Amino acid sequence: MNIYESLAAVQADVDFIGKDKQVQSGGTYKYRGVDQVLNTLHPLFAKHKVFAVPEVLEIMEREIRKTAKGSEVLYQVLKVKYTFYAEDGTSVSAVVVGEAMDSGDKVSNKCMSVAYKYACFQILSIPTEETCADPDDDNEPLNQNDKKPPKKAQSNSDDAFAAEDYKCAVCGRQIDKKLFDQTVKAYGTPLCSPECKKTLIKAGEISG
Repeated sequence: MNIYESLAAVQADVDFIGKDKQVQSGGTYKYRGVDQVLNTLHPLFAKHKVFAVPEVLEIMEREIRKTAKGSEVLYQVLKVKYTFYAEDGTSVSAVVVGEAMDSGDKVSNKCMSVAYKYACFQILSIPTEETCADPDDDNEPLNQNDKKPPKKAQSNSDDAFAAEDYKCAVCGRQIDKKLFDQTVKAYGTPLCSPECKKTLIKAGEISG
């Protein structure tokens, strides 16, 4: 079989990869880890004689950032090309972006893991058990005449925080209020994912 037939056969065999992993603070943020992808796809790639070869094309961004508590973490964005080969030598490539942060020497590994995970998700259209939200559903057309409403005066009420105030202290990603409150209560700082939690553990800012 050529690569298109082989990938179609893998796609036919893979069912779904559910969001079985979750943060430890209440379980409100679920995700699919790269180990789930590897464990699911390895036997199918072996069965249909498919393998992938990575190639880092570009370091798109690389800088030192500071956490909310002042520790330094390395932030990096890689552009990676994955070429999938079949038994007959035919191939198809996908170029994806991987973004990660780490306080140690694993930031490139994390970037490539993220890039490979999403390359597989999109090439094979791997579903979750749930209906995936469309990113466009959260976007509205911009109007030059639109003006942001004035912010409310600060108070002791929870209403004093606008939605954009609920962000992860490590990566700056916006999170919901429930996860914000749970992680602040558990770790003393807002976190969005296990990766960001591990970053602070390595930096010695929180305990495991």
